[in-house]
Amino acid sequence: MQPHPLIRQHPETGEPCLYGCFGYIIGIKGMGDEESMALLTELYLWQTREEFQYNHHWKAGLLVMWDNRSLLHKANGGYQGYERILHRTVVG
Repeated sequence: MQPHPLIRQHPETGEPCLYGCFGYIIGIKGMGDEESMALLTELYLWQTREEFQYNHHWKAGLLVMWDNRSLLHKANGGYQGYERILHRTVVG
């Protein structure tokens, strides 16, 4: 278990962002389990609203990159017929 802030400042933009996603956070320090889960569920439902979603339409030869510090990502399919290769790269 590693405590960390729930909201932090993006190191480049200075914008506040949620740090973590539902399923990896097991509670909030100073809150009871029920209260923590209620808040985490509310935050997750807010994070995953349709207005915040981008759905990529795959074509041969495409490359997609994102900043893990400011978004959630999820593979929803849509790449049938293409080999899905994922490389994690850290840029400093």
